[in-house]
Amino acid sequence: MKPLASVGLVAFTLSLTLLVYWLLFSKLLPRTGHHVLDWLRDDTYYCVLVPLTLPVAVVAAYLRWFTNQLFCRN
Repeated sequence: MKPLASVGLVAFTLSLTLLVYWLLFSKLLPRTGHHVLDWLRDDTYYCVLVPLTLPVAVVAAYLRWFTNQLFCRN
């Protein structure tokens, strides 16, 4: 496996783990006393906003590619 691919796989795994903790598990746990973990626990806005940016980014990238193909072929 290429080194860059393994770095991407590790980054994806860490991001997915953080998002699952942020969306599901942090709401079930008691306060920890750590300000970042408590912010993740009490957050109701960014825990939904951050994962929803991925589908929007995919659609935007597809539309950019599609319009670029139309431009290049005409």
